[in-house]
Amino acid sequence: MKAVGIVTKIENGVATVLCQRSSACSSCHECEAKGACHAELIFGNQEQTVTAEAENSLGARIGDKVEIESSTANTLLSAFFVFVIPFFVSLLIYFKVKEKLSDNTFFPLILIVVFLFAFYVSGKIVNAFVKKRHKTYIVEILEESKERFEAE
Repeated sequence: MKAVGIVTKIENGVATVLCQRSSACSSCHECEAKGACHAELIFGNQEQTVTAEAENSLGARIGDKVEIESSTANTLLSAFFVFVIPFFVSLLIYFKVKEKLSDNTFFPLILIVVFLFAFYVSGKIVNAFVKKRHKTYIVEILEESKERFEAE
């Protein structure tokens, strides 16, 4: 996965990059609706900033506009564990205890709580894994900061 952002901090060879999360309509360059289409109305304006830590092997400096990249396979695997595993855990519990608790009016609520707990736990596990093994790299310096030229 790729993103473009501005380097805001550099520490121990790792750059903190501030990226703009684009809206659902950002890829519709030729759209005449410009924010009034159904996707924008349903999802709302999704633009917000996101920070990412990336290895600074190219020597980017604070203020540089850079392109960062991370492994798509790791991202998809993380999403699988966060969303699919809790579903299967809930399904397994459902089939194990459905006969015993089928008379219980709280059974659907119990399943929802189990799913949310499994979702939370898998999210924590994946987050710990991602911090240790998932790497993001600066692959290109798109634009050097103006302060760089003034300092030199």
